[in-house]
Amino acid sequence: MSKVTEIVEYLTEAQVMYMSTIDGHQPKVRPIGFIMEFEGSAYFTTGKGGPIHKELHANPHFEVATMHPTKPFHRIRFSGKAVFDASTEAFEKYFEKNPNLRGVEGIDLYRVDEWKATIYEGHQDRRTIEQ
Repeated sequence: MSKVTEIVEYLTEAQVMYMSTIDGHQPKVRPIGFIMEFEGSAYFTTGKGGPIHKELHANPHFEVATMHPTKPFHRIRFSGKAVFDASTEAFEKYFEKNPNLRGVEGIDLYRVDEWKATIYEGHQDRRTIEQ
């Protein structure tokens, strides 16, 4: 299993992730629920013109965190840089996973570059995976 696959599977199992962005000097945290792997990268989505979209264009660095849904004290922090991707191929993969959203306008996809993940396995054990 690739490093990206491991991270995407972990975050997908969690179902709800919490994304932190920066709005000026103020951190903002919001729940998000979608991640996919495409061409060896992790991808997230956001609505064009929304707060996350604006914040990532102003400062592309972000972090996502969540708890594992079935393993007590297991959690992950995943940080990186958002790189927006308007390619037809990336959107086809997204709509393959979300067919009910085909035709909906205002969706933007971004891949994660320069990423680092720290996976905590219990109270003290942790490991770091980097791109």
